[in-house]
Amino acid sequence: MDRRFLKNGYQRLSQPYIKTQTTAAMNSPKMYSSASEMQRRDAAEALSRFVGSMTWAEDSCETVLDIGCGSGEVTRCLLLPLLPATGRVVGVDASEAMVRFAAAKHRHPRLSFRKMDIVLPNLRKEFPLGFQKVFSFFCLHWVQEQRQALRNVYELLVPGGEALLVFLASSPIFNVYEQQANDSRWGKYMRDYTKFVSPYHHSKKPQREMNELLQDVGFDVLSCDCRERVFVHNGLAPLKDAVRAINPFMDRIPDVFHDDYLADILSESRKLKNLVQIEDEKAHMLSFLIQQSYRVYQAPPLPEKNHSKSET
Repeated sequence: MDRRFLKNGYQRLSQPYIKTQTTAAMNSPKMYSSASEMQRRDAAEALSRFVGSMTWAEDSCETVLDIGCGSGEVTRCLLLPLLPATGRVVGVDASEAMVRFAAAKHRHPRLSFRKMDIVLPNLRKEFPLGFQKVFSFFCLHWVQEQRQALRNVYELLVPGGEALLVFLASSPIFNVYEQQANDSRWGKYMRDYTKFVSPYHHSKKPQREMNELLQDVGFDVLSCDCRERVFVHNGLAPLKDAVRAINPFMDRIPDVFHDDYLADILSESRKLKNLVQIEDEKAHMLSFLIQQSYRVYQAPPLPEKNHSKSET
């Protein structure tokens, strides 16, 4: 039986563009590009932890898939440099705007971007030769159909392939969404807010839950853990930009109410004293305690038979 494995848990995307819940967030690629320092920091840390234990073919065409590539900074600046000179990276995202932005900003002969969604069926038909590696950072928590997403990740990997998946198990912003959805001012714009809360946000044991799901799909899990992370925004303006860049509801709210909505997010955040701390009111230093799940899966040795190159 073919066995495929993952290094760290995130997810994969492919196929024609369909507007789903994953496309509603991060509507401004330019803003996300400039306000996603936290995501880039944690992606770099995850890579430093796990990429050394992955198997890299120095003399072959290693092809890598980056799921939920967003504006492309991680794909271009962190993933592409990892590959041998003949390796290629395909970045995919459910947002057409993100894909266009990434393709225009990060031009490189060994890098391409495509529009795809991880929950669509038959993704392997898009890449019949599969990928040796799959990476995904800060994407899987947007997807409620976890089993389908992970099944697609598995199917997109070649036998012996490896994946590194990083996503939010929980975050204080999800608590804020839940509070705002019950607020008469914002509730009408957030009736479907549960689609934008991590499926593991209220889980008492997200690590075990995810580990079991991955094994059930077919992965051999090398490592699966949840880590608490803290990020400090250097002022109120950067914090607002970061919140706005990933907020799935802003486009629904009239522009005239945007400032009030963002102010309410800060107000609700202050109430979450066990999760969010305003360290310096004057400097507006905000610390988010962010719980992330890092999933690591190790592939067995590739079988000794003819291996075709991956689709590019």
